[in-house]
Amino acid sequence: MEQFTERLSRLAELSDEELAALEEELVVAFDAADEAADLDGMQSMADAIESVRAEKEAKNPVEEVA
Repeated sequence: MEQFTERLSRLAELSDEELAALEEELVVAFDAADEAADLDGMQSMADAIESVRAEKEAKNPVEEVA
């Protein structure tokens, strides 16, 4: 998680490409934690992924179709 801390602390400053790359790295880290049965690691990665996805949505809101 330490390798992601700096980028997670400045999500609003990251470009769309940087957010996508960070999300991909977090998913890989989540999968590794899953394989290791590291529940704390999985939870930390899941929380971080959720934060990144929320920031992506805030930057690029999806228009609802009526």
